[in-house]
Amino acid sequence: MSETKNHLHRCQNCGTIWGHGDVLVEDVEAHKCPKCGAQQWRQFSGLNSDRENQPTNAITVVTWNYSAYLRAILTVAVIVIGAVLLGTLVAPWLLPED
Repeated sequence: MSETKNHLHRCQNCGTIWGHGDVLVEDVEAHKCPKCGAQQWRQFSGLNSDRENQPTNAITVVTWNYSAYLRAILTVAVIVIGAVLLGTLVAPWLLPED
């Protein structure tokens, strides 16, 4: 019984990662990016970029999540401050005078 091995590719145009079995090692269609159609024959290990030393995917995800949370907090803060300012401007017109 033979064991089928798989490997990954990462598109150098759009960053999409896909894989296929080693039996398709010479198949042109298996080496086309499913997103943009660019050919990528170089295998991707899943750790560092083939072209240059970049942080691993885990570090990139943590950095992205941090910035997303910061943007969300700032958005909520702007909405709350805007509501408070609008309330202070509208309240004198809505409340009865003494």
